[in-house]
Amino acid sequence: MKSSFLEDESFSYDDGSYTVFLSTKGENRDEVPKELVSFLEYAGADREQAEKDFHDEYVSRLQETVAKIRQDREMGVRYMLFSELLKDEFLAGEAKGKAYSIIMFLNVLGDVSEELASKIRQVTDAEKQDELLKLAAVSKTVEEFEEKAGL
Repeated sequence: MKSSFLEDESFSYDDGSYTVFLSTKGENRDEVPKELVSFLEYAGADREQAEKDFHDEYVSRLQETVAKIRQDREMGVRYMLFSELLKDEFLAGEAKGKAYSIIMFLNVLGDVSEELASKIRQVTDAEKQDELLKLAAVSKTVEEFEEKAGL
């Protein structure tokens, strides 16, 4: 829901399309359409919170669909598989986002070689990524980061 963003033109598409990243943790609700705020609140809610009234027709339809799926045993199994796939995709997206952030921090310090960027992207352990992110934030040069990171 935050309106400020960093644009990275290296992710541009030749067909004119673009990607928009949404966050369920946004802070400036007044700058975003009410319907989108309702949907993001629903998407970020735990099971108990997801059952509350979000005062939005689309979210109400989603809630009804989810309730029907949970009542159907076969669909329940599919829902659980889908839920696991979403969780895996979320974790993969989070890892890519952290790698992107590390590289962006380092780009402020100087040129990041494709080899170093590739090594950063290969790190998928969340704790190691957090360490690298902190290190990138306090490093004075790309070389200092690379030396201390051991990549």
